[in-house]
Amino acid sequence: MKTLRSGLKNVFFSFLLMGLMGCNSLAEKDPKIDLEEITIADLQQGYKTGKFTIVGITQAYLDRIEAIDKNGPALNAVIRVNPDALEIAASLDEELRQGKSRGAMHGIPVLLKDNIDTHDKMPNTA
Repeated sequence: MKTLRSGLKNVFFSFLLMGLMGCNSLAEKDPKIDLEEITIADLQQGYKTGKFTIVGITQAYLDRIEAIDKNGPALNAVIRVNPDALEIAASLDEELRQGKSRGAMHGIPVLLKDNIDTHDKMPNTA
């Protein structure tokens, strides 16, 4: 029974992640870009050219979580989002404007299970 539950959680999380990746309404200036298929390298290039902002991408994911997880089918898969997500995104945008990059994952939003300690305001079970 525990294995079945664990397997169902993994399948559910996979579908949730795919749904979040489909979020593209506010993140892009060019509606022809398909964020379901975009790569990290494409996002980084978009950040460099000004096609995307980290704040815009972050807001799009937050909107998607709100629409699907809280208001839509009410999946309740995302327990909590970082209350500082947009502030962090703005500071990462500023770093890019100053020519600073933390590497390939700079500005790429991630969704972590609540048992990962992130050293910020997010509670966890770790």
